[in-house]
Amino acid sequence: MAFPPRQRRRARPQREALPDSRAARERKTQLIHHDMHTNNILFADVEPPGDLDHYVIPPLKLIDFEDAEVLSNPRRYNEAVQSNILSIGLIMRCILTGSTNLDAHAVPVRINVSGLNVTITSYANFPSNTYPDIDNDLKSLVVQCCAVNPLERPTLEDLYNRARGHLRDREYDYYRNTPSAPYERKPWITRLVQEYILNADN
Repeated sequence: MAFPPRQRRRARPQREALPDSRAARERKTQLIHHDMHTNNILFADVEPPGDLDHYVIPPLKLIDFEDAEVLSNPRRYNEAVQSNILSIGLIMRCILTGSTNLDAHAVPVRINVSGLNVTITSYANFPSNTYPDIDNDLKSLVVQCCAVNPLERPTLEDLYNRARGHLRDREYDYYRNTPSAPYERKPWITRLVQEYILNADN
């Protein structure tokens, strides 16, 4: 939403990409959705083999832009982008926990950020004894996205680069020596996607 493609209504969807120049990246469109919740998030079909992003895990699609608007307050830097990142973090918390409740209480959470242990007041928390099999970096990223203080949330560029880096580097070999290693192989993930997403009852 920060860089909406300039194309006709029925044009083929384009891949997400950050602009090459720093100046272009700083000119983010302040488009805010205003109604991001689990009923406005859809899973699409998986892509054909060879698609780097979604040939195992289907993409998420955000719908219902009826209440969306472009904010224009120059004193609130990246207000819409920061708000959208919070909403995305809350949706990710719902997906990871299996709960559709977006009304979470903010709590102090101790996480590792760039090698430093910090405490962030966040609407997301993943105690290790409750969620032992979720990647620690993923938990930390969602906690940051759900930070009460917008300045403690990742920037759009950081979020994009970390997601792309993890997509590239976090395959089976990365988890080989962890208890969840048997579940990190593509046939098992494909089975889970088929059973719990594509063939889900509701």
